[in-house]
Amino acid sequence: MKIFGKDRLSFDIDKGLILLGHIGFLIYLLFTFIFYKERLINSDAAYYTFHMVNFEEVFVKHNRYISYFTQTIPLFLIDMGASLKTVLRSYSVIFGIWFYLLYLLNVYVFKTAKGGLLLLLALVLTMRYKFYAGHTEITFAIAVATTLYNWIALDKEKINWYNYGISTFLVLLFSAWLYIIHPVIIVPLFAMLIYNVLDQNRWKDFGNWTHIGIILFSFFLRFKFVMDDGYESNKVNFLQDLPKVFSNRSDYLVFDIIEKYAFSYINIAVLAFIISLIFLLLRKQLIQVGYLLMSSLGLLVLVILSHAYLRANIYIMIDGYIGMFGMIWGLAILKALDIDYQVRYKLLALAFVLTICFAQIYTKHSFYKQRHIYQKELMKKQLALGHAKTLVKLDRFDWEKLWYPYEFPHETIMISALDESMNHASIFVDYDGKNVDEYLKNDYTMLAFYGNVGLNPKFFALPKQKYIRVDKVPWKD
Repeated sequence: MKIFGKDRLSFDIDKGLILLGHIGFLIYLLFTFIFYKERLINSDAAYYTFHMVNFEEVFVKHNRYISYFTQTIPLFLIDMGASLKTVLRSYSVIFGIWFYLLYLLNVYVFKTAKGGLLLLLALVLTMRYKFYAGHTEITFAIAVATTLYNWIALDKEKINWYNYGISTFLVLLFSAWLYIIHPVIIVPLFAMLIYNVLDQNRWKDFGNWTHIGIILFSFFLRFKFVMDDGYESNKVNFLQDLPKVFSNRSDYLVFDIIEKYAFSYINIAVLAFIISLIFLLLRKQLIQVGYLLMSSLGLLVLVILSHAYLRANIYIMIDGYIGMFGMIWGLAILKALDIDYQVRYKLLALAFVLTICFAQIYTKHSFYKQRHIYQKELMKKQLALGHAKTLVKLDRFDWEKLWYPYEFPHETIMISALDESMNHASIFVDYDGKNVDEYLKNDYTMLAFYGNVGLNPKFFALPKQKYIRVDKVPWKD
């Protein structure tokens, strides 16, 4: 079957790849169902989730309207009177459902077994902690961008309904979809598209260049509007720091974090990529090997520069960008499958890599679970004293154990609301240290980093009382 150019794989391995894909996405779905609290009640995910539930509206930040694709069903369930647990679980699972639907589209509509597996590899090969950012746009962008690449790269002779007009429409459709997700995805996507041109010698394919032009123009418009958004423009401006960062490596923790990732968290992905490149070298595909290495190096520079600000091991902040390596490295792994070797051994090797990836994703849930244990321990202790609203100063916070202080109020109100053994409570971390007296003096329904927050009585309730400062906290004592 010819899928990504000349393909020596038999139909048997296509069936094996499809089976691996189904199993992989079902495991992914199962994880989204089981670990809904870990995925949604932490950091920015808690911010998105709380806003959606509390205000019963789609929550959109930085013009990333993909939230309409993921929050509509949970909001419908709220209207139907569903419990908080049901709403949150549906919000977590909907991501897995979308990704599985994209897999089915790749395999049964685009008719690409290798493309379907590439989608799975893109989502799990190098992503670990970011799996537990249940709201995240970068993961959705990886899935949609990989599907767009699959459509452009695959051999369309097997698709009897194909014509250039339909192909162009699909490119426009997926480009529009990516426009509302995350702009940084253009980096690995463009690298993949040029790889396909190089690997399949499509330099004179005018239709393909037209499609690439459409994609690039879409992202040009996106970045034009990005510069009007302070948050997004800051994400772009870091590129000018390249000389300073790389000439003073010892001053930037990001280098240590990436080294730890490579040897501890995504070691199986690094090993699979290296072995794949060796197989390509043995087949004398020097240009492909050189390009894949240079693309990976370019993406690595992007990851380093965009996270040079890190001053603690907050892995979830960098994990999404590291996750994009799965798109490029997945190409190398699938290309290496062209070697003349027994099908069952190639499938077993793929199954082994995927099993380790899922195992590494699974083990990361313990960090988020421990955060919840710390939070509930403090809330229960204070509730026993009659205090539902607690303030913790920033110097009592632990960046290594807890990572992110800003969303503590959203996290703790939802954690307590889900636990039938305790009353509702909330913890606010004084993240800037400027207004402690004011926070303790004034009356707040619930205090968050953006001020006082009213609570939706369907799900949350806090007593009318002032915040109490607490210095003894379980993560410190």
